[in-house]
Amino acid sequence: MNILQGLLTINGIDPYVEYGVFLAFEEGDDPMANYSALLAAPELKEQRKVELRELNGVKLPAKLTQRWKEREFTLKFCIEAANKAQFEERYFGFLNFLKDGADGWLTISLAELSRSWRVYMRKLEPYKQLTDFNGGVAAIFSIVFEEPSPNF
Repeated sequence: MNILQGLLTINGIDPYVEYGVFLAFEEGDDPMANYSALLAAPELKEQRKVELRELNGVKLPAKLTQRWKEREFTLKFCIEAANKAQFEERYFGFLNFLKDGADGWLTISLAELSRSWRVYMRKLEPYKQLTDFNGGVAAIFSIVFEEPSPNF
């Protein structure tokens, strides 16, 4: 078994097994950047305030209800393939898999953590070709996901 198998699943599918894709970082990057992105807490929604000229400060409800805002996070992926044809099949297959999801939704899970994130793919960030297309092929790219209803 390869060390990269089973670390990440998206909608129950291991992207390394299906597409040769895994979470990655480049030289100079924080090796924990993907985990930091997933585990960063979203901002809290702003409380409704009433500002009256007659009172100092603002008036807030006696009981505050705190709720999370939606959030975006970016994950960096690497893809590898034995040759150009396999690379094209894997790369475009992975992007279409993320685009389509399950009715557009993606559930990202990491074996090391006990929770999942329900997200959708929002946009692709810069793509960087790491090798030429003769022989083994590899590239690295980032994807921005949105979590509309954080479950922290």
